[in-house]
Amino acid sequence: MVGGNGGINLMPGGLTAVDDQTQDMVKPLFAVDLDLKDAQEEIIRVEDAIKRAYSADLFLMLDNLDNSRMTAREVMERTQEKLQQLGPVVERLQDEFLTLILQRVYNIIDRSGGFPPVPEELQDILSEEDVEVDYISPLAQAQKMSGLVNIEQAIAQTGQMAQVWPEVTKKINPLGAITKYFEMLGVPAMALRSDEEVQEMLKQEQQEMQRQQEMQEGLAMAQAAAPAAEAAKNLTAAANDSNPAITSWLGVPGGWE
Repeated sequence: MVGGNGGINLMPGGLTAVDDQTQDMVKPLFAVDLDLKDAQEEIIRVEDAIKRAYSADLFLMLDNLDNSRMTAREVMERTQEKLQQLGPVVERLQDEFLTLILQRVYNIIDRSGGFPPVPEELQDILSEEDVEVDYISPLAQAQKMSGLVNIEQAIAQTGQMAQVWPEVTKKINPLGAITKYFEMLGVPAMALRSDEEVQEMLKQEQQEMQRQQEMQEGLAMAQAAAPAAEAAKNLTAAANDSNPAITSWLGVPGGWE
């Protein structure tokens, strides 16, 4: 029975006395039967929803590729397929979030005078151009590399067609293609020559080829003139020997009348 205090003491830390512990024992007022399995499933469901909201499943796809039994081309094509699915997510992240933050920070630093003066040789160039943000994170580089397969396939197809139709090679801009290829690979700009340097080198090579061609033509003319010069020398020698036939043919006085 409950003690003579008139009931159960519900105050925090309160005590309730009973006469006999074998009967009418004090029990919890609210018996909560917690199902841990349902709670764990709910936790997993919420975690999965958070991962999907931040596109974690798309990012993890690149790590889930089994590269042990695939060729290099298969790995590249599989990676390209995954990156194409990541494309919209990464572009939204860059355009709607990161770029806005960088522009805001840049404007704040610019207004506060934190940047050094622009060199005079770049003022005219920068005044007419919009400065764009180029992301160089591993994910951004991987996304750029997804287009390498397209360039390789186009060049390979051109090489095959050129065996039958050689004129198709004129459709390819090799300098532009290799520049874009290196850009997608993330090659540092300092590793590439500028367009002006390349054009100057091509001009010098053309001038050198033209000079070599002129030298070869002059040598060929000299070689062709050598027999004629030798023949003229022999005729002159014969005329000096007073050969009547030769002197008459050359119109030298004293020959046959």
